[in-house]
Amino acid sequence: MKNIQYVATCLFGLEKFVGEEIDALGYKRTETIDGRVYFEGDITAIPRCNLHLRCAERVYILIGECSVSTFDHLFEGTKALPWEDWIPEDGEFPVEGKSVDS
Repeated sequence: MKNIQYVATCLFGLEKFVGEEIDALGYKRTETIDGRVYFEGDITAIPRCNLHLRCAERVYILIGECSVSTFDHLFEGTKALPWEDWIPEDGEFPVEGKSVDS
């Protein structure tokens, strides 16, 4: 099974502890920045991390990254992501948007 890129978010200052917890679970850390610890693991990392990471707030799958400067760039970057790897052709991805004072 291929490795998946993950991001564990945490409160500022807890990155060291989240990283140590990730290490203890046997996953490979790839980067640590303020409030985030990036790591690699197989698909079983999601339930294991949700059960065992005490200092992390959330664990996300990193599907892709891109730099954007306009809404059009954001749309095109999002459209280019490999959604077919995660959502079946007949699947749904509901999105609810809100705007305040924009």
